[in-house]
Amino acid sequence: MENTQFITYGNLSQSIIDEYNSYAIALIDKNPVTIEALQESMVKSVHKINKQKDQASTAGMIAVRGIDPKIHPMLVDTVDEKEQMLIDFKESVKNYKPKQAALHIGILKTRDEERIGIFNTVIEEQKQSSIIKKEREKMQKQYEKELQDYKRVLEKNHIEMRNRELKNNELLERNKEL
Repeated sequence: MENTQFITYGNLSQSIIDEYNSYAIALIDKNPVTIEALQESMVKSVHKINKQKDQASTAGMIAVRGIDPKIHPMLVDTVDEKEQMLIDFKESVKNYKPKQAALHIGILKTRDEERIGIFNTVIEEQKQSSIIKKEREKMQKQYEKELQDYKRVLEKNHIEMRNRELKNNELLERNKEL
């Protein structure tokens, strides 16, 4: 394990940060209710400040996106042209979305018509299966909605019938008394 006295963050050594962290943890353990209330207040304050803060200007956003190389300005001197090309290549690979699966490309390279036909058949069956599954899910949702509607109508009719029954019972009681 490294000696934490020699690790620094800015002008603070790791040992000082550890000491403050242990002090903060002790305070939280000693007064959890007060600290939680303060934390909630701080979070609400940050949200309020963020809501009131002006948005970045469009010109500023365009300028930042146009900065080349796409690294922190303090590190510009440490990056050469080859490294920048590598960074750009990695960025373009992140955005690459192939239109064919690697397996499909490999089978096409073999030029084996039978395998290509089987693969294309399987892909079509998967597409059809996906369409059928989506239709089934759509029908299931529609069925559940209709079932809920029927339940509501049934409940409404049940309530009406119960009210009629109560009224009829009252009328019968009155007629018996007369």
